[in-house]
Amino acid sequence: MILESKDKKYRLIFLILFIVGGSVYAIIQGAKGGDFKIYLGAAELLSQGDSCYNVWIHLGGDNYCGYSYSPIFATFLIPFSYLPSPTVEILWSFANLFFLYRLFILFSGYLPLSKLSSREYRFWAFVSAALIARFVLHNFEMVQMTLFLLYCCFEAMHQLKKENYLLASLLIALGIVVKIIPIVLIPYLLYRKQFKPLLYTIVITVIFILSPALIYGWDMNISLLSEWMDIINPNNTEFTTGQNINGEGVHSISGFIAAYFTDSESRFNLDYSRTIYLIDQENFIILVNVIRLFLIAFTLYFLRTLPFKSSKNKLHTFWQLCYIFTIAPLIFPHQQKYAFLFLAPAVLYTVYYLIITSREQILPKPKFFIAFSSLFLFFALASLTTDGLIGDHLNELSEYYKTITLGTFFLIVALAVCNPLFLRETSEGN
Repeated sequence: MILESKDKKYRLIFLILFIVGGSVYAIIQGAKGGDFKIYLGAAELLSQGDSCYNVWIHLGGDNYCGYSYSPIFATFLIPFSYLPSPTVEILWSFANLFFLYRLFILFSGYLPLSKLSSREYRFWAFVSAALIARFVLHNFEMVQMTLFLLYCCFEAMHQLKKENYLLASLLIALGIVVKIIPIVLIPYLLYRKQFKPLLYTIVITVIFILSPALIYGWDMNISLLSEWMDIINPNNTEFTTGQNINGEGVHSISGFIAAYFTDSESRFNLDYSRTIYLIDQENFIILVNVIRLFLIAFTLYFLRTLPFKSSKNKLHTFWQLCYIFTIAPLIFPHQQKYAFLFLAPAVLYTVYYLIITSREQILPKPKFFIAFSSLFLFFALASLTTDGLIGDHLNELSEYYKTITLGTFFLIVALAVCNPLFLRETSEGN
């Protein structure tokens, strides 16, 4: 793709709109506080010498919530907890704007966008944005951490390519101690024979976890870590059969199975049945773990090489990472809508793939139909089911029936069909 003067003008206009519009939006959403109030509340408790766990943190009005992130994350925020509200929340919203922009650059670096015409590039950008807009906006509305976590992971992979192993490991470790999901990169580094960054990541993670002892003492830090482990234990009732009692916003595998295979109560007073078959707590845990193991094992389909071998090329690397981050919010318990921003790389890749294969007709028609239909079903089930488009009642039905989870299953199908080997990319492996 050779940029014409008109294309450069469009990009400049878009960049200006992104900066101006994004700044206004960041201020508006940051001023509301969102979930960042929870993190700052936890930091305030620690600054007073109290535990930040098993305590209801006031968010305003009649809203309270508990803190479930790591002790070190709340410790990082202690200095910021002394600033007047909503200073920190607004600053974090601006940081999220940077992460969003940087992620677009990082994702684009994996895709051979030069193969797209100017028109195809605009179409790719527009469709991709439409498919993930719901999850991007929800992260800003909730002043959440997902953009930061995704940035840590993909910036780390970028730094690995440049052999900046220490920086890459620091980013992964930082992501892990904020919210454990980036730990999915640990087995990937092992499989790809990245032993040095793997070792650095483990060491730095351990240092992060133990470092609060320098402030609170060894005993209190161990107590905090123990409380944290108890709260995020995936076998807790609130993460198993009782997952939907306090809210239907959980769309991980555990929330999906609880909806369709238990008779647990719902927060929504809806006269609709969704139970397919009743199973007890023991079989529930078995079924959830079997599905989790299947999704993890299916990673081998995307890896396509023996252990300790490099990826075939950078597009193949991206394809693998797309799948790993697509299943991440499914396999971890209690993942809500904002966590499904992890699907963004898969969406950008799949849309790109379908544009190229449609133009060059290099994908068999049945496969193209399956991929296109699956992506469309993802759009219908996961992207269009926001209350801003379909209203509160239909949105409640969507959450009740876990359509985001169903849509994610279809995205996995589309991603599996879109094998990068059909594109015959010639860039060097990673």
